[in-house]
Amino acid sequence: MNIIKRNKEILVFVLCFWPFILKGSVQPDWSEKAVLPEEGSRENIYRSSQYEFEESKKKGFIHALRWPVNETGLLIPYRPFSYFLEGDIDNPLRKIFSRFSKKIVNFYSTRELYDWLGLLDFPEAPDYKDLYRDKPIGVSFVEKEGALGMTFGCVACHSGQFLGKTIIGLNNKRSRANQFFLLAKKFVPYANSSIFKLATKASENERRMYHLTRENLKAVGGVAPKVLGLDTSLAHVGLSLSRRKKDSYASKSSFYEKYPRFHPLKHFPSDSRPMPWWNLKYKTRWVSDGSIVSGNPIFTNFLWNEIGRGVDLKVLESWLKNNKKTVMELTAAVFSTNAP
Repeated sequence: MNIIKRNKEILVFVLCFWPFILKGSVQPDWSEKAVLPEEGSRENIYRSSQYEFEESKKKGFIHALRWPVNETGLLIPYRPFSYFLEGDIDNPLRKIFSRFSKKIVNFYSTRELYDWLGLLDFPEAPDYKDLYRDKPIGVSFVEKEGALGMTFGCVACHSGQFLGKTIIGLNNKRSRANQFFLLAKKFVPYANSSIFKLATKASENERRMYHLTRENLKAVGGVAPKVLGLDTSLAHVGLSLSRRKKDSYASKSSFYEKYPRFHPLKHFPSDSRPMPWWNLKYKTRWVSDGSIVSGNPIFTNFLWNEIGRGVDLKVLESWLKNNKKTVMELTAAVFSTNAP
């Protein structure tokens, strides 16, 4: 297995996992030696028929809006979280934690949270009319065992504004996605799931969702960008891996969660940002510095996001094997994107 020396601890997973992509279609060349076709573009990356191409794009953009990994590592129990931020304080315990949390995050509503995260309004397009139109673009929900969990989809970071309009596929220069994880790590350790249940009137299923999120946060590392607009996703993944074992599945480790290995990106600035989606069809290297030299970049997106959310990689591997079509559809949509 070829492991890229630079950031090898991160990229080894990309090289290990990408072959699970859907079999049976015309497979793109994801190798390091890949070259562009004579026409210079890989817009129809799987060379599907026109009907299949249009259907894959349509479904792929839905995956971009709604985070499709229902086994994701971090889910915010939405009802108790909203109650905690917005509801009337009616018990001393909630009052104490409310005051404490406001000192850290200074949010007084979910809307203020969305604004701080840099989330944008939905584009004015009929295709999106039923997708959480009362929420900004990027807000996503997963229901598990009767508990509704909130997370954020691809477009939270992969959408920006151009001439006052929200453009899917453009970089979001206002995003504070990585900082949100750091804020969660400041507050969540102080409230175990029993305290959370008491303070927010959470159900038992919501309490269990919070407990799993609290446990997975222990395997999440990250660093705030030097200035708003710089991207620290690379550091987020690397620092998260430094909290795991070095085996092929980066298994969880209570020792490394408490005592992470040294990683240079803890202090050295990194801004290896994803580029606008409409550039991908003309590229065989990924992210702004070309440091990803092989593999499907959309598969990498799933992998990086979930490592950064503390997921068990055996669980993620199972999801990827069972959802190859989802990966293919999102890949087709991203590669088909055109500049506004």
